[in-house]
Amino acid sequence: MKTLSTPFYKINLKLFLSFFLVLALHFCAIAQYDKIVAADGSGDYTTISAAILAAPGNPTIPFKIFIKNGIYKEKVTINRTFITLVGESAANVIIRWDDYYFKVANLQPKSTATVTINANDVVMMNITVENRSANTTDGPQALALNVNRDRCAFKNCRFIGGQDTVCTDRNGTRQYFKDCYIDGNTDFIYGGSTALFDNCILYPRDRLDGGSGGYVTAANTPVGQTYGYVFRNCIIPVNNGTTTYTLGRPWGNDAGTADANKANNKTVFINTIMGQSISPAGWSVWDNSTITSLITYAEYNSLKSDGSPVDINSRVTWSKQLTSAQADNYTTANILTNTSGAWNPCSISADFCNPTVAEIAVSNFRIKKGANNSKISCNLNFPIDQVKVELFRSQDNSNFVKVAESILSSSNFNFNFTDNLPGSGISYYYKILASKTGLNTFTSELLQVDGAVALPLTLISFKANLEPENSSNVKLVWKTTDERNTLETVLERSENGIDFNPIISLKTNNTPGFHEYSFLDKNVNISKAYYRLKMVDLDGVYNYSHVIAVNLAVFEEFMVYPNPVSKGAVTIKHPLSNANAYILVNEISGQTLMNLKVGLGAVITTVDLSSLNRGIYMLTYVNNTVKNTIKMVIP
Repeated sequence: MKTLSTPFYKINLKLFLSFFLVLALHFCAIAQYDKIVAADGSGDYTTISAAILAAPGNPTIPFKIFIKNGIYKEKVTINRTFITLVGESAANVIIRWDDYYFKVANLQPKSTATVTINANDVVMMNITVENRSANTTDGPQALALNVNRDRCAFKNCRFIGGQDTVCTDRNGTRQYFKDCYIDGNTDFIYGGSTALFDNCILYPRDRLDGGSGGYVTAANTPVGQTYGYVFRNCIIPVNNGTTTYTLGRPWGNDAGTADANKANNKTVFINTIMGQSISPAGWSVWDNSTITSLITYAEYNSLKSDGSPVDINSRVTWSKQLTSAQADNYTTANILTNTSGAWNPCSISADFCNPTVAEIAVSNFRIKKGANNSKISCNLNFPIDQVKVELFRSQDNSNFVKVAESILSSSNFNFNFTDNLPGSGISYYYKILASKTGLNTFTSELLQVDGAVALPLTLISFKANLEPENSSNVKLVWKTTDERNTLETVLERSENGIDFNPIISLKTNNTPGFHEYSFLDKNVNISKAYYRLKMVDLDGVYNYSHVIAVNLAVFEEFMVYPNPVSKGAVTIKHPLSNANAYILVNEISGQTLMNLKVGLGAVITTVDLSSLNRGIYMLTYVNNTVKNTIKMVIP
């Protein structure tokens, strides 16, 4: 009979002491925070917003909030300085919302942000911020983050969206992004601030509609600001090859801006790895009125994923390749020092600028259902070699079997698999596990696919007619049956039959009977309007109806009301906007005070003028060749 060399009570004592030490270290770590947020109720608050409101009104030192793993379905607005949010892990602390431009009346693009920062000295670490609408649409504008104040820093965060994912929104402010992941498809990092991105992943995702073009940045750096966007030691992974990107286009340097007021757009990439999804030309103008001599679009030591130099021979002639000496000037101190003084984000905490501990995470887990099969994809977020990604499938949402496996790396971020559709009356449930020895395994949320029919419902009819009493109003009516596992029907409109944008989202009844839906599209001021329905499953899988076209009279009405301005805001009725539409607010002398991007497909826009003094101003709406100007008075 074997005997233990160490008495049993001593083994138990060692185990107890080890457990006690781990527990003590955990409580010591938690004790450094002012408040704890936990979705499961084990903290001080269950929402992040409530914890922020518990902070002092005018703190002079950081108010630290620890956020436990969980999904926090809330719009978070930070109006208090020195707020520090620290997540338990970037992969599993998720702030999620799904606002997008057009979703509700008068919701402006920047107001769609899941997280809005209106205060200086805000810090976020180990947190994911999602605009969930990007799961089902490429546009319109749907921000994950809108940061519009000074000295805000982000470490090991994920920002997930589509169009306009991250907005750095105020001239003269500074932000610092370290070891972050940002994805999107159009201008997904944009604004007028100085922002430094160190060791970040910029993932230019394939457009869901199969579109071929996108833009990584849209800086509108103001005149006199030394730096705009600087990316150092970043990675731009290759996508699946559907959408090609340029590194940036110059917002505010376009036909809608007077030459004297055009932005001096500045974007620089230093020691950045660029996948083949970046166009050989590298950069874009905004339109034919862009003055390229005002732009600083530059690179230094751009590399392919295999470490070889990027071929720059096809770059636009007005972009720049920095010398080694010029690149050396792009130091943190130089970039983040301005007229307000020096700012060193490494002083935020003892470890803020230390290397981030590797963490596995994937995003853009989606299923695109066809007539006979499902195309399943996702992408790795951080460059970790030899990550095993496994796809599991179940018919009962309980017993899962592995159906596919891939090994991803810093040169291959993408997972793709094609699976047959389930049979009639059957559903498949899918989940992703991403793992590597020594690291925490990432587990995705579930996606569900229904079998047999390619649509989440049966569309019986879809019709559009002009209203007899108003030829600019279009009445749309559609009938359905067999609504199962359905979430919503999104009505989309286009002026060319190719580029569609949502105008309203209607919840479906989600029952098997017959249903009729209708919507009145008012004041449609284009000569021909195209409509289609996007029918979306509960899991985000969708399909489109046929396209119908309606001929209308063209209305170029332009109206600003109230005029004179009464309560700090005006509503502008204008011709239907395209992707290049802007609104300018100028002094009588001609100086531009505001340059506002108009949402694609909008006919009504609200502009906040509360920051302006009394006086007479000129308000101009520009939409390609259409230019309308009106005088307004702030009494």
